[in-house]
Amino acid sequence: MEPEHFQPLVSVIIPTYNRAELLPDAIESVMQQTYPEFEVIVVDDGSTDDTAAIMSQWSDRITYIRREINEGRSAVVNLAVNIAQGNFIAILDSDDVWLPHKLKRQVEVFKHFPECGAVGGGAMYMDLSGRPFGKAMIPSEIIEYKKFAVSMCLPGSHSNEIMRREAFEKVGGLDVALRRAQDYDFWLKLIRQYPIRAVPEVLMYKRAHQGKRPYADIETIVKCRKLIASRIPEPELRRKHLAWMWFQVARKSFASGRVANGSKFVARSFFTYPFLISTKHRRLKRLFWLIEEKVL
Repeated sequence: MEPEHFQPLVSVIIPTYNRAELLPDAIESVMQQTYPEFEVIVVDDGSTDDTAAIMSQWSDRITYIRREINEGRSAVVNLAVNIAQGNFIAILDSDDVWLPHKLKRQVEVFKHFPECGAVGGGAMYMDLSGRPFGKAMIPSEIIEYKKFAVSMCLPGSHSNEIMRREAFEKVGGLDVALRRAQDYDFWLKLIRQYPIRAVPEVLMYKRAHQGKRPYADIETIVKCRKLIASRIPEPELRRKHLAWMWFQVARKSFASGRVANGSKFVARSFFTYPFLISTKHRRLKRLFWLIEEKVL
């Protein structure tokens, strides 16, 4: 257990690109934290909107870094970590928001479990106007490697987790070569070396954008996820991961009205791993749901 008066500095990193309308909500959600020891670093990844002008109102409280060329989220996060002063790192995407008790609840977990490399939490989706919708995503208090390696699911992903700086640096930060799923890749590397825990309650809202990720992007997702899968050393676990990935791609295909493609991906999922993946990854049951919902 950490010392009684455990109150480390948390470096909050907000990467942003052309989100001048949403960025203030993200920043204000940090400023309203009940945990007092934090610094904020906003890295503007070459925005062409009014981001720079908006940031002027926080010039006395926030470190603002403006990049002239868009280099991608992974590159700017890695840059910010290099200049961060805290021993703990928290990343918040500029379209998401935290609840006021978020940092406090997570730092408390580190106090009681100092061996942890990261602490996550629950999340909900919200629309562009900030209204929450859908079901709360509540994780288990202990994130198990084998379960995570299959589903690659941490609610809110990078916008929700807080990690030890030494852990971030030990696994090499975010992979700038990946165009998508960089957060999944990072957590997979981290969980193989450190325990990860979570606060089983909603700590943040993740923004859902209509049409944000078109069907055409599936090719990029698959390419990145296959590369991530190749880094899973256990053969059976790697097959389970790929089988669940193909099934997820199938669901996206069905939702986009591409039934033929979806059927092809379902077949590939079962060919990759024909057995039950786990009690939480029941593909046949989910297919029946799609049929009942007339998606198929």
